[in-house]
Amino acid sequence: MIRPPSKFTFTLVAFAALQMTAVFAQLPPSTPPIPPRPPSNGHGNDYFEGLRKRPETVFAYSLRTETQVSKYARHYNPVHATYDPVMDATRMTLQKDKNSLATQIWLPIYQPEKGQTVIIWDWRPGAGWTWDNGLRGHKMFQVRRDKNQIWFEAGTGYLQAPVGSLHSRVRVYASVGPNTWLFPNKGFDFSDAWGTVHYNSDSIGPVHANFVVPRETWARFMIVIEQQPGDKWARVWYYAAHEGRDPTLILGNVEIALPSKPAGIEGEGRPRHFDFEINSSQGRIGPAVSSYGRNVIVMRNVVNPVALMARPKP
Repeated sequence: MIRPPSKFTFTLVAFAALQMTAVFAQLPPSTPPIPPRPPSNGHGNDYFEGLRKRPETVFAYSLRTETQVSKYARHYNPVHATYDPVMDATRMTLQKDKNSLATQIWLPIYQPEKGQTVIIWDWRPGAGWTWDNGLRGHKMFQVRRDKNQIWFEAGTGYLQAPVGSLHSRVRVYASVGPNTWLFPNKGFDFSDAWGTVHYNSDSIGPVHANFVVPRETWARFMIVIEQQPGDKWARVWYYAAHEGRDPTLILGNVEIALPSKPAGIEGEGRPRHFDFEINSSQGRIGPAVSSYGRNVIVMRNVVNPVALMARPKP
């Protein structure tokens, strides 16, 4: 069982870089850093293969061949994004002193009808994907809407060793409904066993968990988007798990506007792409570092999507 640190606090500011300032207490002796994980040898892909065969699945992208990487990459260059046979996943590499991925992965998810869209994917930070190597924050995982405009953005912030990366900070590029927090020029705090986090003024909430992924650990994420007839809001749930932590709710039933573009009809926009974006407007000084993505599943109208979530295997 992975235990949280005894205490830490940090603040998320300046979303352009998802920068955070942090003060950490020492980890107690009973909470050692997670040791390096062995690379995947393929057995962690059984989950994906099982979901791929289900009738609710409409798109399945393993990202475990160079053909898929080159097909769905924007500005494809294998120096920046390529299939890694050792990890059996797409390796995404920030070059030395760079903080944005020059080759991004855009995966089509469009369905013309209203309904439910479920997106599940795996991601793993490499050994050097850390605060210590200059990482401060990224626009990490995105859902794009009509006209390829960013709509939902699950960002990542980085914590000093040995903690890892924070994945519970989300911002949206649309208005939000009455049950959803968005406090311009203020933000909000959330506390749990992992500490107290101040989410800045363009973060949405309420947040149900501060979710941290240790380095060299596979994590799994799920976004559920509900669009019902007559509802002006898209309702969204966001979950995460990793090798040492059970599926956890981060956001639940948040209301986000999704009008059509360019007509602007309320509730009639559609999710178009899911992206590994890994982008920041802030610079970085540090060596080349890599993270890994694989096994993106898109499903429609799943009766109980939370039952699909499970810890990923190495």
